[in-house]
Amino acid sequence: DEDADEDEWNVSMAAATCLSLLAQTVGNDIVSFVIPFVEQHIRNPDWHYREAAVMAFGSILDGPESNVLSPLVTQALPVLIEMVKDQVVQVKDTAAWTLGRVCDLLMECIQLGVHLHSLVSALVAGLEDNARIVSNCCWALMNITEQLGDTSADTYPLSEYFEGIITALMRITESNVNENKSRTSAYETMATLASTGPKDTVPTIGKLGLAILDRLDTTIANASQVVGSDDRVALGELQSNLLNVLTNVTRTLGRQVSEISDRLMTTVLQLLTTSSKQAAVSEDAFLLVGALITALESEFSRYLESFAPFLYNALQNYEEYQLCSISVGLIGDICRGLGQDAAPYCDQFMTILLHNLESDALSRDVKPGIL
Repeated sequence: DEDADEDEWNVSMAAATCLSLLAQTVGNDIVSFVIPFVEQHIRNPDWHYREAAVMAFGSILDGPESNVLSPLVTQALPVLIEMVKDQVVQVKDTAAWTLGRVCDLLMECIQLGVHLHSLVSALVAGLEDNARIVSNCCWALMNITEQLGDTSADTYPLSEYFEGIITALMRITESNVNENKSRTSAYETMATLASTGPKDTVPTIGKLGLAILDRLDTTIANASQVVGSDDRVALGELQSNLLNVLTNVTRTLGRQVSEISDRLMTTVLQLLTTSSKQAAVSEDAFLLVGALITALESEFSRYLESFAPFLYNALQNYEEYQLCSISVGLIGDICRGLGQDAAPYCDQFMTILLHNLESDALSRDVKPGIL
């Protein structure tokens, strides 16, 4: 149905789910029943049949053995890549989802020299399309970099496309619209690219970190103008997305992050001051600080005095027990990273931790971490 919401549970979605469960259950035997349907309808002028054929193919990719699926995937890839440019949104969306499944489950079936260029080109073009398609194109790109990526390698097949993909993702995240979670998907893809990129992508990852930091600073500057509760939630979500990208950038840059660490910590401290009511933002800010401590080790000691009050508050925030739990982990990071330099803070840490162990108000889930 052309008006159906993609999250609406209807007969065709139920059928696709049923088919995927059948494929997982019976494995190879499903192929001979489904492929004739796919071949019969994948070029059908009626988009309902075209979309059904692609959905059926995507639904059986998890279950049968890869040696059975491999020739079929190799044959189908050029058609699927072409269908991401179909005239009908529903067909494009399902084609992008199916490509995402291929990249997730059967990356070894993709002949990189033959298919990668056209595949990446189609997915990046899809980022400029309808918000529904953006999310699936992002998911497919995430799967490709997760399957091929290796931070210890010098290069990987996506290296030549890396900067172009980041540029396209930055462009679509400039708008304030997060329809169908498309903006969130794009930031998640940046974070994944940043955490999987090999050595030759590090300069681009460094530039990405600066651009994301600029955006985070802008959200802090504009926070005072946010009035409605919906806008506040949207701002918090955006800040969490930006922090996640920065955390992965920091992990990949390692010691090189020291070039921007002053600015990073200044921004984090401002954010913790302005967003004290948003526990999720504080959690993500603390995860970024943890990545910074791991990267900088003893060099982090110059920030600890400014950061310690926020850490003490979070450790005593029993209501937001996940934030409290992350804070307990940060004490471990601080002691490991700073060694002897952490000693002046240890009395305060121990006092709070012992108090937390005694407290009936704190979730039991946090206490093993304290021990």
